[in-house]
Amino acid sequence: MIVFQLILYCLLFTVMVKIGVGNGALNVLYFYPRAYQEKVYEMGLADREVIKRRRKVFMTAFLIVMTAALFFNRWAME
Repeated sequence: MIVFQLILYCLLFTVMVKIGVGNGALNVLYFYPRAYQEKVYEMGLADREVIKRRRKVFMTAFLIVMTAALFFNRWAME
């Protein structure tokens, strides 16, 4: 059963990141190292406020979905 749970969470994580990436890696710039982010900002390819907002939206949705999956899994096992 634990293997099934691990596969489920990995797939869920992969789907969430894929949705976050969308059509470009700059959509999830917050996953990259700080030095890379600074270089992108210097080049003018991204705006700090836009990236900050995207990070908040993604992380909120991510936490809600993963927490719901944990509670659903706990409920399904009983």
